[in-house]
Amino acid sequence: MKKRIDVISNEESYNNLSSFTDIEELNKTVRVYRDVIRVEIKRSDVQSRLIALLELLKRYSCKQLGVSYMCKNTIAAKLELSYKTVQRLMKKLEDLGMICQVPMKRKKDMMQTANAIIIQPVKNEMTGKPPGKVT
Repeated sequence: MKKRIDVISNEESYNNLSSFTDIEELNKTVRVYRDVIRVEIKRSDVQSRLIALLELLKRYSCKQLGVSYMCKNTIAAKLELSYKTVQRLMKKLEDLGMICQVPMKRKKDMMQTANAIIIQPVKNEMTGKPPGKVT
């Protein structure tokens, strides 16, 4: 059964979904996630694609910090991958707790549009370091 989509795609919604206060915090989080991917993912081809996807999401998450709203077809074209591969990579990042996808709908016709992809702040257990020493 499909879930109901409650969030309407507009600038205010994206600002409300934002999880960072400044770009430096976003950059530090992505650096930590890159290291986690290198440690946790064994296949080098998947590693490189996950890191490339995370970097692309970071680049497109600067206006509303931590939130990007590119459709998966656009992401696939930019990374030169197939749509299905992008779906699998997104699911992998979501399973690792690095991103969260929020379904959105257009204000004009109330039909579904591209998901908002939120880069999640670092959890302390992910870095393997005591709290307060996140680098």
